[in-house]
Amino acid sequence: MDDVTEQVSVMPPPAQVTTQAERSALSDQRMFEVAIELVNERGTAKTTLKDIGERAGYSRGLASYRFGSKDGLWMELFARFDDIWKAHLSQYLAGQSGLAALRAAMQAQRDIFTRESAK
Repeated sequence: MDDVTEQVSVMPPPAQVTTQAERSALSDQRMFEVAIELVNERGTAKTTLKDIGERAGYSRGLASYRFGSKDGLWMELFARFDDIWKAHLSQYLAGQSGLAALRAAMQAQRDIFTRESAK
């Protein structure tokens, strides 16, 4: 092999190009995950936006910039949990009504708690 061929064959593949929207979504997701970790470790009162941003691997101010305040972060978290819950519940309630729907909803609640606590 000549020198040029050897250099080309050992070069790593080019990095995947992501859009700003994709990077923002990724950083938001990571900050949400870290927020949940910190709340589980410390409680809500001792969880700061600064700590969330830093532990997520971003600047200390990104969480404040993105969510505005701790209340803004909680509202986003609740909205995400609400979306997860509605999608989960709808799978259990499909075709159900009355008492059967109530039983299915109770089973959905037990299952999502079990699933989420195993993570």
